[in-house]
This record gives sequence, C-alpha cells and structure tokens, in this order.
Amino acid sequence: MKPGMIALRMFVAGILLLLRRQISNVASVTIDVEYEGKEGEIKGVLLQFILNWVPDFPKGAITFQRIGKKSSAHKLAWETHRSNRKPDHVATLDDLLLYC
Repeated sequence: MKPGMIALRMFVAGILLLLRRQISNVASVTIDVEYEGKEGEIKGVLLQFILNWVPDFPKGAITFQRIGKKSSAHKLAWETHRSNRKPDHVATLDDLLLYC
C-alpha cells in the first residue's frame, strides 16, 4: 500500500459507512475536498464498494467540491462535535476496518 493510503482508506471507510444503507436511494455524492489531488484514488476505492452494492451506479455521480462552513453538513458535524447534538451512529474500529 502506498504511503498515505491508510488515511485515504479510513476517509473512504467513513464515507461508505454513511452511504451503505442508503446508496440505492442516492442520486449523487458530493465530497468535501479533504485530500487535494487524491480525488481519483478516493473515487476509485469508493466505486469498488458502491458498484458491488449498486452495479449501475453512475461513476459521474461522485463529485468533489469545497463544501464550506455554511453548509448544513458542516453545521451538523460541528453541533455533534461540540456535544450539542447526539450522533446518529458511533462508528467502531471494526466498522471502519470492513472497508479498509
């Protein structure tokens, strides 16, 4: 495995945990740019799993863009981080290792 790939795999594992139960109902996935220049690798690993779940999932439906602090996703994550909101799910190491 290439250096730095472990961090990318863990990032992808987190995304897959979010998507796994809803992917058949998802039309598109927009991912915040966290690992600039690694979008192709991230998308490739994501698609390895997603296409097993939904074989006709459109590859172009996964995009990357800067989400920003004003997005509802950021606000939700921040509220949870600050303990102002309970998490919907707490991922375990075993959960993450399913996708690494």
